[in-house]
Amino acid sequence: MSTTPTSGLTGGLRSAEGGPILQVKDLHVTFPSEAGLVQAVRGLSFDLYPGQTMALVGESGSGKSVTSLAVMGLLPDSARVDGSVRLAGDELLGKTDDQMSKIRGSRIAMVFQDPLSALTPVYTIGDQITEALHLHQEMSKTDAWKRAVELLGLVGIPDPAQRAKSFPFEFSGGMRQRVMIAMAMANNPDVIIADEPTTALDVTIQAQVLEVLRTAQQETGAAMILITHDLGVVAGNGDQVTVMYAGRPVEQGNVDDIFYTPRMPYTIGLLGTVPRLDQSSEGALPVLEGTPPSVVGLPVGCPFAPRCPMVVPRCRDQEPDLGPIWAWPADPAVAAEAVEPVFAMRHDIEHQAACWKGEEIARGNLTHADIYPIPKIEVSELAGVPREERDLVVELRGLRKYFPLLKGAIYRRQVGTVKAVDDIDLDIRRGETLGLVGESGSGKSTTLLEILELGKPQSGTISILGKATASLNHRSRREMRQHIQVVFQDPMAAVDPRMPVFDIIAEPLGAFKWAKKDIEKRVFELLSLVGLESSHADRYPQHFSGGQRQRIGIARALALNPEILILDEPVSALDVSIQAGVINLLADLQGRFGLSYLFVAHDLAVIRHVADRVAVMYLGSIVEIGQVDHVYNNPTHPYTQALISAIPIPDPRVERARQRIVLEGDLPSPANPPSGCKFRTRCPAFSDFGEAKQTRCIDEVPVLQSCGPDHQMACHFGVAQNVL
Repeated sequence: MSTTPTSGLTGGLRSAEGGPILQVKDLHVTFPSEAGLVQAVRGLSFDLYPGQTMALVGESGSGKSVTSLAVMGLLPDSARVDGSVRLAGDELLGKTDDQMSKIRGSRIAMVFQDPLSALTPVYTIGDQITEALHLHQEMSKTDAWKRAVELLGLVGIPDPAQRAKSFPFEFSGGMRQRVMIAMAMANNPDVIIADEPTTALDVTIQAQVLEVLRTAQQETGAAMILITHDLGVVAGNGDQVTVMYAGRPVEQGNVDDIFYTPRMPYTIGLLGTVPRLDQSSEGALPVLEGTPPSVVGLPVGCPFAPRCPMVVPRCRDQEPDLGPIWAWPADPAVAAEAVEPVFAMRHDIEHQAACWKGEEIARGNLTHADIYPIPKIEVSELAGVPREERDLVVELRGLRKYFPLLKGAIYRRQVGTVKAVDDIDLDIRRGETLGLVGESGSGKSTTLLEILELGKPQSGTISILGKATASLNHRSRREMRQHIQVVFQDPMAAVDPRMPVFDIIAEPLGAFKWAKKDIEKRVFELLSLVGLESSHADRYPQHFSGGQRQRIGIARALALNPEILILDEPVSALDVSIQAGVINLLADLQGRFGLSYLFVAHDLAVIRHVADRVAVMYLGSIVEIGQVDHVYNNPTHPYTQALISAIPIPDPRVERARQRIVLEGDLPSPANPPSGCKFRTRCPAFSDFGEAKQTRCIDEVPVLQSCGPDHQMACHFGVAQNVL
């Protein structure tokens, strides 16, 4: 285990020495399409100095990734690129692909979002790193292999000499991303571009990868462009921030300016919609209504005007330029005594925004609470009822689910057992939300499937609405399915793209023999309930945004008036602005109908906002469970502490003061879990224990024990620790 400060490099325009290493001036990127020209990037400019990290943020389709591809020279020939991109004074635009090939990987390197797609599956890891070295340096095979092993060790790959001979499929997602970072830093580049490098990773692996990126930057002295939708990652790692909307920058500045004194309503809205891990949240989140515009045939005026709560007629007539924002001093007496108004203003050349209302925002220091109304959420009648007085709707006791591990192509034989779910107890009360968290492979999805199957479990019992699922026959099981429904992670994959929305929502109603006239009435009622229009009923899923598709999935799940919803990562695939609307919708529906939720998520900040109680799973077992604020404020199991520590908080000052707990290694295989305490192989405290304590951890399986009101944990030596 290691702890590390979470702040980014402390570069900044004021402290940078020499000139910028990368200069982008008035960059425009357009693509031809059947609908017209796609204006993917419009007028982006920035200077990036050695050792600095500039974060590019914004919703999907804002032009972030296209910018990175333009800098790398990886856009298709059909793209038209105008402006200037200079690397240490050398103009990159206009260079041939052969010329750019000599620059890519040596002077500019890129870490892609999906490392498995970026690595060649038929070559070993070591061969792919040595290839990057041979292309740009004159090195012998022996020296290149030695350097590849050294790089793998530097990025934290265990036993690097042996693992260099492995293939990409033999590595976990986090380890593959480390390999990509090792390749990026192989030739000591001047600039590293990291495009959503942690999006698909568990929070603990994300913390490891961010630590490795910092190591890569320190080792090479490179500047970095960090493309991400996670504002917490930006707060902890960024020096400069560029906020993009509809292909153009709408606000630029250093990280403190953007987070503490934003001047553009879009930036303010993005920051306000993010649930915070360190705050106990009640009520609704502010919502950015609407969706980003198409960048084909943009209308006149500010592209954000249709969604902006501060819009004025000028916004619809003329698009504002990006420029410095003037602000009156906070003390009115200073402004009154000024000889000329201009002397009473502050001109910050580093903080720029594209907004006609920017000065008003600056003078009033307006926040999201001043600009964005908080939606009203229905409060359930059960809100004031003590938990112990509510009915049990889901109860698991001693649940186990083991899978045989088979080997052989013709004669299959069992060579082991995968303990996916290993003797867990859970219960959910009426009107309550239970959050289920843990890394991939911890058993969350298997637990959901066991509940949804409504069958006889291998071991233990499952009770739904007071009925044991093992006792259900075919007819009663079918009837029970009306009362428990599921909302999936990927809304597009969960609906049939060949069916219109009406048929998608009506399908479960038809399966339960509803009358045709009642079906039509119910479908339109559900569309209104989830915030969609009746005119949407005839459209197909591909015509909707991600958030709208998830609302369709929720409407379908509610069709039969269920009492329990299983929510499997329902907001993880959505932009933060859209995520807030779906979270508010789920809270409102729970208040209206007294629904009970089992909410699975990897984002612990979302869980804190939505859940009443939280259960933490590790290798098929629950290691900590309790009331959500108790667990977050006083986590007692070392694994829970590491999970909470790994989640970045969208507040630069808070992030700089935090100490990150970075777990070593990956999750052990559930087919061969460690003896005794399953977490001991990664436990930060285990190596510091004496022999007697270590022996107990190795030999004795810890059981859940009380550590406070409605708070249990399974650790022999757990001590509460505030890691927020």
